[in-house]
Amino acid sequence: MSASQSTVLRRPNNEMATTKKTELDSDESLASEPLTGRNVDAVMQFILDRIRTGEYAQGQPLVARDIARRVGVSVAPVREALHRLWGEGIVEFHSNRSARVRRLSRDDVLHASEVWEVHGGLMARLAAERIKIDDNAERVRAASAAMVDRRRRLDPASYFHALMKYQDVLAEIGGNPYVMAVKKRLHTEFWTPASVLYIPDAAWTEYLDSFVRVNTAILEGEPQEAESEYRRHVRFARSLLRRHLPKDLHLLVEPPVVSPAKRNGRSRRASQAR
Repeated sequence: MSASQSTVLRRPNNEMATTKKTELDSDESLASEPLTGRNVDAVMQFILDRIRTGEYAQGQPLVARDIARRVGVSVAPVREALHRLWGEGIVEFHSNRSARVRRLSRDDVLHASEVWEVHGGLMARLAAERIKIDDNAERVRAASAAMVDRRRRLDPASYFHALMKYQDVLAEIGGNPYVMAVKKRLHTEFWTPASVLYIPDAAWTEYLDSFVRVNTAILEGEPQEAESEYRRHVRFARSLLRRHLPKDLHLLVEPPVVSPAKRNGRSRRASQAR
């Protein structure tokens, strides 16, 4: 029995007066982004979605009351969501009990990629096994084409989102619900940006060639080849990260993503504007 219910039962003659809101209650009508669900899982997904888009950057404070007001729930599920995300390595708490998006270290990213090599390889194998069912091949082609298009436009953020979509498609068509469940708990949207943003411009051709071999094996329905190529692709990406990830990655809020050529071009345009 909740506190509000016990208050109602104690009233004389069972008068059903409206319980006064406490400071922990929310007003859904004031929420700027009300959730479709009002449970802890919905709040967790709200936070993870904003980490994926970059709105919540590493090291950014997460104020439970602000989030609760924004989505139209009480503070309690937000606090529970933050504690669950702490248990999954996404949030960190400080001595004053404030919560922040966790800042990843170089080793965090490398260790996560080792696990992803195995899981991603499994996704590729299962997808290749079911590639000829329904519209699976068309879905893979569309997702991979979006990745290539965004890379050609030199847009790291959009490429990252396309990469996440491609991974989701592989997990979905693989037909194993545990694969998707594990993928969600690996939180690739949290650590994968480092594997995109720190890849040097000179390595992108080889990186994309490696990806093309993965995609080709999947579309040709070659499960063992797809798994081998995916794992080889992740190992190649990890070798780049070992060379190019800064040792003090956890101290950086925004990694450098502008190539020297683009930076020089911007400088020339700025000079001309002046």
